[in-house]
Amino acid sequence: MGQILHGCAKTTEAVRRAIQDSQESINKLAERYSANPKTIAK
Repeated sequence: MGQILHGCAKTTEAVRRAIQDSQESINKLAERYSANPKTIAK
C-alpha cells in the first residue's frame, strides 16, 4: 500500500526520518529538501 500525502506536502516519511537523523543545520536541510526552515524545525 502506497503512502498518501497531503496535497501541499513536501516531505515523505523517509525524508522526515532523514531530517530527524541528520546533524546538518536547519538552513542546509531546508535547501536540500526544498522546504521552509520552519518546516524542517518542526
